[in-house]
Amino acid sequence: MGNRLHIFYPSFLYLTILLFLLGEGTVALDFLRSQISGYSHSFVITIMMLATIFLGFIKGMDKRIVSMMFSRHLILAILPVILFILACYIDVIVNLFSSNITSSYGAFLIRHMLFVFLILQAISCGKLFKDITMPYYHLMLFVLLTGAALLFLSLTIDNIIDYTIDVSFLRKVNEGNLGKDLYSMPFGMGLLITGQNLASFLGFDFYQFSSYFFEPQIFGFMMVPAFIIFLQKNYKPELRSHLIMIFIAIVLIGWAHSFTTIAALLGALLVWIFLRNIFSAIFVSSLFLIALLMIIANFYELSLSLSLLNKLTSYSGNNSLELFLSIGQSVSFIGDGTLNVRVGEKGENLSAFSLFFWVSFIMAVLINIINEILTNKNSAFGYALLFLWICYFKTLWHLPQSPISIYLCLIYFSYKCSQVYFDPPMMRSR
Repeated sequence: MGNRLHIFYPSFLYLTILLFLLGEGTVALDFLRSQISGYSHSFVITIMMLATIFLGFIKGMDKRIVSMMFSRHLILAILPVILFILACYIDVIVNLFSSNITSSYGAFLIRHMLFVFLILQAISCGKLFKDITMPYYHLMLFVLLTGAALLFLSLTIDNIIDYTIDVSFLRKVNEGNLGKDLYSMPFGMGLLITGQNLASFLGFDFYQFSSYFFEPQIFGFMMVPAFIIFLQKNYKPELRSHLIMIFIAIVLIGWAHSFTTIAALLGALLVWIFLRNIFSAIFVSSLFLIALLMIIANFYELSLSLSLLNKLTSYSGNNSLELFLSIGQSVSFIGDGTLNVRVGEKGENLSAFSLFFWVSFIMAVLINIINEILTNKNSAFGYALLFLWICYFKTLWHLPQSPISIYLCLIYFSYKCSQVYFDPPMMRSR
């Protein structure tokens, strides 16, 4: 019987990874909570991971691959994963001693440790890059197709928000500042932010798009790495429509109109251009400096037609800046960990132990970025991780701990395993 059960392993692995990715900031999570009384995503995903790990043991692991995974050739790739787990563990321990521990801290630690083990086990079972990334790839396709359909409908149907489905099940639906629901979800194809002031770009006013995520920023943080990794012909050569999909991805990113997303993308793009040649670097640096000076000199006038600039002085932007300005004065060796820190807002303290390991995790990601880009200037993974790394500085207390952070570190590790010990993956740039 045991030997027969292993046929369920690929399906359980796929579903578990997908549920893990959908476990934060998504419409799917709130929908499940509204439909199933007492639904606990932490409990469900923990059971799913335990079941998948059990099936993995039945399938059997290759001891040679296990020893290879922790060899000196892959030490840089595995380092962010190790530091991520240490940071989670220290968060729980520090808050336990400061009498600030909650069940959510423990659930966070267990869930992420199990997920790390699940992916490492999958690698040792022979499930490499393609299998481990398939749920993320399909999620990207779903977001692109529904986003493109919603864009087409919004251009062809007047008053598109009148065709919304009931969004009362969303927990943030009442946060609109115009006296109405924050969201509309026309035809169920993605959220439009209709309960706040319209975004504007060069005379065009529009509702911001956030796909199936609560905020445009979360949409960018979750999906842009997928766009960078998967929307290239070297990843999936048979995907002949990749140029169309790249165009759709760019349009959706612009429609989402998230300052963090666009700034991180521009940062990654500038690095890519700088590495072309010295003349490109000088030319782009000059253009960037001129544009920056023009924006500073005409900030008020530009902010009237570019709502993106207003986000520099928004509550969210000021709150992020306040964190970095006060972090040095607020660090203490006991107190709240970085999972819920709001330095300067509620007078909470930031644990020095916790901060050390989270900063170490972020630096380990940076080391891999530098190593990857210097090795291959066109590495999709190098720029996907760079995008993520830049985004971290928007909300230091939240984004590094998000599911996508550890997932990308793990699939990067899987990618490096494929490079070193198996046939080179299709996504390697040539």
